Amino acid sequence: MAKVLKEKIVSMEEIGPEIFKMSIQSEYVCENANPGQFVNVKCSDGITPLLRRPISICDVDRKKGTFDLVFQVRGAGTKYLSRKKSGSEIDIIAPL
Repeated sequence: MAKVLKEKIVSMEEIGPEIFKMSIQSEYVCENANPGQFVNVKCSDGITPLLRRPISICDVDRKKGTFDLVFQVRGAGTKYLSRKKSGSEIDIIAPL
């Protein structure tokens, strides 16, 4: 069952031009999700951009309790998302 969660970003790295890998700590998602399922991510704290971005789960590490998202900057939402830092909190709906 999908839940609205606020989770911690463990790492954020640029793995290619405008392509980012974000690792997120979440026991709930790791217990209930598999790669290929989706997470709806709130990209910023304000209302711009208004809509969440659906991003598929790339990898789940059940031992560490983390999962990875890989995304490309394609517009305002993913641009905001690419500016997130390790240690900050992210608002997600997962798993879908």
